[in-house]
Amino acid sequence: MKIVGIVVIILVAILFLAIAVLWILNVVDSSRMNRIRSSLQVSGDSEKVFSPEMVAGLPDVAQRYLLHAIKPGTPLARRVELKMSGMLKPKEAGPWMPLQATQILTPGRGFIW
Repeated sequence: MKIVGIVVIILVAILFLAIAVLWILNVVDSSRMNRIRSSLQVSGDSEKVFSPEMVAGLPDVAQRYLLHAIKPGTPLARRVELKMSGMLKPKEAGPWMPLQATQILTPGRGFIW
């Protein structure tokens, strides 16, 4: 009986340690994501405007789409936040799984997905 008690204490200690490590990793990761998110914050209006030269190096189909969708001289966004939801099937034979994601794009600075 004494050995069973010691084993239980050791298992509880290991479980507690694992939970503590996971909590610390979560706090560190959240802090890092908040710093990155803050670095992507921009304020004020965009000074850049769209011009056809901006798409010159893209494939033809992308050029046609963008030249049709955006008028020359249109102010460009400094930051875009996209919220996505849907279903994802990671394996052909596997089940469909729900997906929710947020992507923040800041041209010239970076992105989070």
